[in-house]
Amino acid sequence: IVESVGEGVVDLKPGDHVVPIFNGECGDCVYCKSEKTNLCGKYRVDPFRSTMLNDDGTRFSVRGQPVYHFLSTSTFSEYTVLDYACVVKIDQKAPLEKMCLLSCGVST
Repeated sequence: IVESVGEGVVDLKPGDHVVPIFNGECGDCVYCKSEKTNLCGKYRVDPFRSTMLNDDGTRFSVRGQPVYHFLSTSTFSEYTVLDYACVVKIDQKAPLEKMCLLSCGVST
């Protein structure tokens, strides 16, 4: 459930239900606009990237040391910070305990 949104985010608002996706989609690149693939050129899976794409930083720290991101989602936590391109809005009536399976379990 979205707690807050950053500057420039217009498609999501606090209270929206979302599932994180590790293979984000910018919607603007040649791959996102292609009828043959949805493997975004900007947000494609990169297991070696451990920072946020927009500023190359992290959003979490422990004892002053950065905690790096994993697959653009960092979902092994109660709260996380995601790029707008790495979430999909879902119907608020959909049961979250089942929808969470769509995020990783089904796609992998």
